[in-house]
Amino acid sequence: MDVARPVVRDHRVSQQQRVDYMLGHHLGDPYLRIDAGQLEEQQADLALDFADQDAKGTLLGLAEGSYQMYSADPV
Repeated sequence: MDVARPVVRDHRVSQQQRVDYMLGHHLGDPYLRIDAGQLEEQQADLALDFADQDAKGTLLGLAEGSYQMYSADPV
């Protein structure tokens, strides 16, 4: 088992939480976090420090899906 993976994942999660808190604090009500969870199959495409056409396609697909979801039913 790679010991570094859980540490890197936890560090990334804490960074995301900190940024989410800071933006919510500074922007207030206009701030809306739009995020998509990754499926297990997508995690291989979205590995840290790994960017290729598959990763780009996965990220664009997640972004498009999130946009469609929030634009169809705005908060």
